[in-house]
Amino acid sequence: MKSLVVLAKKGGLPKIQHMDAGTLSWIEATGLSFGLRKNKCEVAPFVLESVKRYVPKQSWFFNRKCYSSLHGVRHISRVVANVANLALGRKFNSRSIRNVLIAASLHDIGRHYDRKDLEHSRRAADWFSSNVSFVQSSFGVNLVDNDIEEIYSTICYHNSVYSKTKNDVFYVKYMETIELLKTADAMDRYRLPNLRWWPNERFFVIKPTLGELKFAFSLLVFSEQEHLKTGTNYLSVLNSLQ
Repeated sequence: MKSLVVLAKKGGLPKIQHMDAGTLSWIEATGLSFGLRKNKCEVAPFVLESVKRYVPKQSWFFNRKCYSSLHGVRHISRVVANVANLALGRKFNSRSIRNVLIAASLHDIGRHYDRKDLEHSRRAADWFSSNVSFVQSSFGVNLVDNDIEEIYSTICYHNSVYSKTKNDVFYVKYMETIELLKTADAMDRYRLPNLRWWPNERFFVIKPTLGELKFAFSLLVFSEQEHLKTGTNYLSVLNSLQ
């Protein structure tokens, strides 16, 4: 079977995409040209606690086949880790941090497939709106109306284009949490099999440090290596943080 990086060059990526050894080797080699290499980083307790707590169940995914794909639970758990890591170095109130962690855990569950699926954010947000009580009990949180609105909006706008949404009422109201999720999400784009899809700082509203990018890259490589070796998904990310 051809690797994703080969298929991407030919414009022939399948709808559901899974990491392979050839693509991961290309990611590691390409990262070196950006000063990125896998290194075991010190993981703050808050990051580890967040990844342990905010884990979506496979049954929440609109397409169960996406659970183990490029936008599945491994990606989601890394985005949760990136959110927590970014939040540690910036001034966000604790309630908004919790809300964006919840949004991160749900942001891609609405996907039908890995290729362009512009409505996935709305589907995920609507699922959250219909399952608030279930999410509260699953994550052990209590959400008031403002929390629900913030989480819903953050999920909805996580794949929006800034120039098209910068004046939207809910984007303006929750811009900080939306952009925190967007940055954390983009920091896991190193997994994508074409350089033009990798993180580009021109599009960051919240600018990650080089250290934060190195953390994201290392977590990606270690967790995908663990996944290819063991076949695990969420646990491959958790084990890479411990």
